[in-house]
Amino acid sequence: MKILLPVLLLLCSFTVRAQEKDPNQYYLFKDANFSNGTTDVKAGKYLLIIRKETDTSFAYLYYKTYGPLIKVERYLDEDGTKPCGKWCYYDAKGRLDSIGKVLAGKREGDWYFYNDTMGVDRRVDYELGKRKKEFNYSAKQIVYRDGSTSPIPQYQPDTTEVLVEAMFEGGIPAFTKHLQRNLKVPDRMLNVMDVGKYTVRVDFSIFKDGQVGDIDVSQSVEFSADQEAIRMIVTAGKWKPATVNGRTVVYRYRQPISLVITEE
Repeated sequence: MKILLPVLLLLCSFTVRAQEKDPNQYYLFKDANFSNGTTDVKAGKYLLIIRKETDTSFAYLYYKTYGPLIKVERYLDEDGTKPCGKWCYYDAKGRLDSIGKVLAGKREGDWYFYNDTMGVDRRVDYELGKRKKEFNYSAKQIVYRDGSTSPIPQYQPDTTEVLVEAMFEGGIPAFTKHLQRNLKVPDRMLNVMDVGKYTVRVDFSIFKDGQVGDIDVSQSVEFSADQEAIRMIVTAGKWKPATVNGRTVVYRYRQPISLVITEE
């Protein structure tokens, strides 16, 4: 959905690091429908960030101005008229609620729906925006388009497969040292959040060459905290890729990163 955007805010108002050039565009809104734009920082309860990822992918990140993510949408164009790509929705606590792909404005392929413990509760297979079938893991059944159901087949692990999980080069001690040396609580977070410990969870893929990518926030805190957690993943360096029977494979990983605000 295309949004009529208000006057662009001063970028320095929301940058994670003032000294770095910020490629994002920031807009404030008074309402949760992101329809009533404002340039009044006090009146802006909701924040939209538009980020160019590639020439044909623009991410729209919808936040509570002083709180967690609400949703992430992607478009082929900067104006947000051609929905296409990975979309994410979050609950009131900033936890990932559902995630999947949109093609030409319609849900396509597998969409995953999460429970309160951030485990997959349902997987729904879409075709041109219509449900083909749903795997309901809590009910242990498959629900088909016509309403009929069948039990989910019991998982039989392949005992011949030996999975070696991906690992950061140097292991946990090396990753911990990276955090200790480089993790910083952003100024914006210090200004808008109370004293306490906050944990951002970042989901990402570790590819066969050890590089990371396909990054999503699965537990959001607020914009600058989320971006700092992502920065820690991106700047950490290579990982040892996962292997199955000695063959390298793509591996999905979830990393919690905690930021602490103390009384000074």
